[in-house]
Amino acid sequence: MRRGTSRVICIIALCLCPFAAAFADDPTTPDASAVPDGALHSGFAFDLGFAVGGGNLLTPAIAGGFPNYPTLPAGEGFSLGAGYAEWLRGTNLGFRQALRYTYDEDDNSDCETDDFDDEDGGDSYTSCTNATRSDKFSHLDLEAMVLTDLGARGANASWVLGAGITYVRNPSLDVEDHVSGKQLRAGFRDTYGPALELRWQGFSLRFTRLRYTPEGGGGQVDGDSLGFFYTLQF
Repeated sequence: MRRGTSRVICIIALCLCPFAAAFADDPTTPDASAVPDGALHSGFAFDLGFAVGGGNLLTPAIAGGFPNYPTLPAGEGFSLGAGYAEWLRGTNLGFRQALRYTYDEDDNSDCETDDFDDEDGGDSYTSCTNATRSDKFSHLDLEAMVLTDLGARGANASWVLGAGITYVRNPSLDVEDHVSGKQLRAGFRDTYGPALELRWQGFSLRFTRLRYTPEGGGGQVDGDSLGFFYTLQF
């Protein structure tokens, strides 16, 4: 079996754990009254967040003849996701899987518009010291985590710690120089790495360690990120 295929199978199997726990018919499982006070409820969830960090995506190996000016950090971007969490009855342990879309865009310009007067009453011109450009980076993330309730307070757990794996699918960088018309599209190989999360009520701090490898070869790009998220669970 190819290494890439085995990775995909491993990630899919791990992400199916919450559903296996949710639908398992175990006669020895305690009833709902055995759930500790403060344990989070199982159910679907939506989250929104923003992450920072990572190295420059437009490395010399990727840029080729394209100007190698700074571009988007590999770990930065807005994320919108949906998932399902299942808490095991009678325990402080749970599982969660989530699917997220991460996107970041930056319009960069060093252009200045100058006004001047002439015989016709005035005009203007634009001078650019560097090319005006737009950078876009996007990818699809599949995440699986094991959760533990660190301490129950009332109807919801006050602190939840999670550890798991994030699998990144189809990461791609698009750069466009609006002055010269040059365009660059760089693809990266699918990648995965560990993820840690600390959540208080619906607010969470999430660290993810990733390395992006260009499809055309070259050195890896640091994709480590620190994200701030809000989760709404139903």
